[in-house]
Amino acid sequence: MSTTQPPPPSADRRAKRRASDHDDLPDTNLIDTPLPVAPSSVAIPAVLLAGAGRLDAFDRATAQLADTAAALLRAGGEFLGFQLEEEIGRGGYGRVYLARQADLAGRQVALKVTLDAAGETRALAQLQHQNIVPIYSFHQAGPFQAVCMPYLGRTTLVEVVRTVRNRASLPRSGRELQSTVARRGGTALEVATAPPSGVGTPEPTLGWERVSELPYPDAVLILAGELADGLAHAHARGILHRDLKPANVLLSDDGRAMLLDFGLAEDTKRRGLGVAPVVGGTVPYMAPEHIDDYRLGRLNLDARCDIYSLGVILYELLTGRHPFPMRLGDSADVLLESAADRRGPAPALRPFNPAVSPAVESLVRTCLAPEPADRYQTAADLGDDIRRHLAHRPLRHAANPSAGERVRKFARRWPRLASAGAVAGVALLLLGGGLAAAGVARDRSRALEARGRLAEHDIAFRDAQLFLDDRQRSWPALDDGLSRLRGVLDRYDAAGDDNWLSSPAVRSLPAADGERLRQDVGETFYLMAQVALLKAGAVADATERGLELDRAAAWNERAERFAGDRLPRAVREQRAALLALRGSPLPVEAPPEPGSARDRFLFGAQLARGGRHRDAIPHLTEATRQDPSNLSAWFVRGTAHLALEQNELAAVCFAACVALRPDFAPAWQNRGVALARVRQFPAARADYDRALDLAPTRGEVYVLRAGLRDAAGDLKGAHDDLTAALAAGVSPVRVHFLRAAVRDRLGDTAGAAADRAAGLTLTPADELSWVARGEVRKARDAAGALTDADAALKLNPTSAPALQLKAHLLAEHLNRPADALVVMDRAVGFHPDYVRARAGRAVLLARGGRRDAAVQDAKAALLLDTRGPNLYQVACVYALTTATHPADKPEALRLLAAALRAGFGQQYVEADPDLAALRGDAEFQRLLATTTGPRPAPRP
Repeated sequence: MSTTQPPPPSADRRAKRRASDHDDLPDTNLIDTPLPVAPSSVAIPAVLLAGAGRLDAFDRATAQLADTAAALLRAGGEFLGFQLEEEIGRGGYGRVYLARQADLAGRQVALKVTLDAAGETRALAQLQHQNIVPIYSFHQAGPFQAVCMPYLGRTTLVEVVRTVRNRASLPRSGRELQSTVARRGGTALEVATAPPSGVGTPEPTLGWERVSELPYPDAVLILAGELADGLAHAHARGILHRDLKPANVLLSDDGRAMLLDFGLAEDTKRRGLGVAPVVGGTVPYMAPEHIDDYRLGRLNLDARCDIYSLGVILYELLTGRHPFPMRLGDSADVLLESAADRRGPAPALRPFNPAVSPAVESLVRTCLAPEPADRYQTAADLGDDIRRHLAHRPLRHAANPSAGERVRKFARRWPRLASAGAVAGVALLLLGGGLAAAGVARDRSRALEARGRLAEHDIAFRDAQLFLDDRQRSWPALDDGLSRLRGVLDRYDAAGDDNWLSSPAVRSLPAADGERLRQDVGETFYLMAQVALLKAGAVADATERGLELDRAAAWNERAERFAGDRLPRAVREQRAALLALRGSPLPVEAPPEPGSARDRFLFGAQLARGGRHRDAIPHLTEATRQDPSNLSAWFVRGTAHLALEQNELAAVCFAACVALRPDFAPAWQNRGVALARVRQFPAARADYDRALDLAPTRGEVYVLRAGLRDAAGDLKGAHDDLTAALAAGVSPVRVHFLRAAVRDRLGDTAGAAADRAAGLTLTPADELSWVARGEVRKARDAAGALTDADAALKLNPTSAPALQLKAHLLAEHLNRPADALVVMDRAVGFHPDYVRARAGRAVLLARGGRRDAAVQDAKAALLLDTRGPNLYQVACVYALTTATHPADKPEALRLLAAALRAGFGQQYVEADPDLAALRGDAEFQRLLATTTGPRPAPRP
């Protein structure tokens, strides 16, 4: 259950424009027209990932760059000794100009002007390769930095992708690549046809002749091989590009593919040296682990993320389409969905381009394997396979799925042996190996598919688990949670018989993953049984209640079946509760102690949901120690700490949730609650803001933020938040009453009256709204208020606020103290650590003359809470018992004095009937005089 925010911070504009800008221009992109092919790169500095701050300074600097550029950086102008001839590209954080360098005989260069090029310069200074755009020099003037590079052309692979995508049919030869460069005006300007002095040139290129007459797939592979060579050179020096996409690949005028824009590159040699590289990239070209790193703020990438990005580019060039849905933006939902898209095997290429051979398809899909271990392990291996294919040799590092293609390659390599008989003989020799290779490829494909499905299961399972932890136990929420849990089972058809365990999707998993999946299914059935038990407790009809108990029993049995060798204590106790409800309790036996992290979590969560927070915390603490990645365990532990007012520990737990899953709004929300309780109001406000960034319709956060604004005197802001909460549909009855109180203080009497009328007229739909209406009605309509409390308890039989309200009505308004005590017994039974229930029951027991039981509850309440309200209530307990036990008077006076010093009770102390036994005491009169001050004369 959430009580209630910062998302991953917004993208660091020092590196890239936000992805939602829908602009594929990078900082060093050498093209001049925005092209909606993919979102721009997004980035977050690692040092900011723990907070909610935004880089306003960089945003201001971006605006400054734009203003300066508009005023100074114009064609025909001069900047840092360079004569600017033409703007040939721009991105979110830089502009690129065709320029002439005056102090070097006016040589033609590309000049990139930006506000932060130091990181890119450090990376490029270590790289000298014919397929990486080098730098001539680095210049700085105030906040502006300029990188001088050789001018090699203005065409990037974005132009090729656009051309291929817009054609009625895919290109047939590499001549299309050359014609794209020609259309971009590549021959109209002077071209540096060789790298600058000092740049390595292992092999001279043959220009366009090497690709123009080749079939289009082979021409694309030529370029891909060059990029693989450039990546291998960078990777060997510890440099990861991390933002490879068509816009960051220059197709030079002389026909070379060259890597550019190392603005997001990471020098892995600097890891552990206190350097905080930028976490980022371009989402549609990110590998799944890259998306996870960006989403979770980790820095665990290696060279295989660049290989995946190159695979996406290859897929686009060869098919004219992106391999995955093009989801725009970098919101939490987009990131999760994009990662899920990539968890399964990449789609085939040949249905979209029959000219792609089976080996080329295997090569591309190996680049796009969801698991890094299944990809090419190095860019050198990828380059090797590309060269082998172009030389008509079988692939060495990826599967060769087609025996026929291997035969054709053999024939091309040995044309003299290519007679019909020779080819037939070779075909027979290769057939066995081809079939075996096909079998290996099929097994590998099944394994990849199984892993993808397991990754999707993990997301669905955690979401269902967290959904049940987060929501109030209203009937619609229970139905929604049950639907999510059924969705977890549906992924493996596990809701019916046990045949799912022998399905290929399960058998293809490693043994450890298969065992974990089986236990996940068992836990899912356990949670479904919990939902059914909650529903059974909320229905009055005996038949319907019996049906829910039957469902719970059936699901509990399935949970036991998949629990493993050792039955979790939570499942065992769930079964005991079911049998007890049916009048057939289990024989008394010592329950097993929870052992595994999962067992500890389930049992701790069961205790917490039953209100036994203090008992739950040791189990939940051990669960988080054994399995620090269990988000649900951290979340439930945090709610248990909140229930016990252990707010600092709660904040730590929700911070762990935020670290594990920055897009989970309830964790931000609840951390805000914990911080607000320890009076860290600005931090709490930031967390609430972040929760609303992630989930703008999460109305409860508006209510919480309204409370902060109200306390700070911002009544207008509180009013606006409560209005937003109403628009979000959260607890309209309760929010109307809250807004009425704010409107009263704003002087809007008519608006306050309208809110109260609406609150009393509307039918509450959730537990807290029934309680809120009951609180408003209790002074004038106690019987109606009691009906409201019972309605809340129907939705949630364990509701602490509803039980508290009902007991108060029975004791204070309806003169039914015995019935009130029964209700408080239920409240303490459900929530033994809920101090208001414990102290409230102590008062009722003391009024009834049950001194020993009352004092026992009073002492327990003091152990739980020593703040003013509780001190005052326990003082009332001892004041009541003074009538029969005079020795209790000093304790009553001591506690009352402590409460008054803490600032609570001044408005009640003079007239409270529970304090009647103290009124004649001199010490009481002294307390009264020192705390209430002079009383006004009575009105005539």
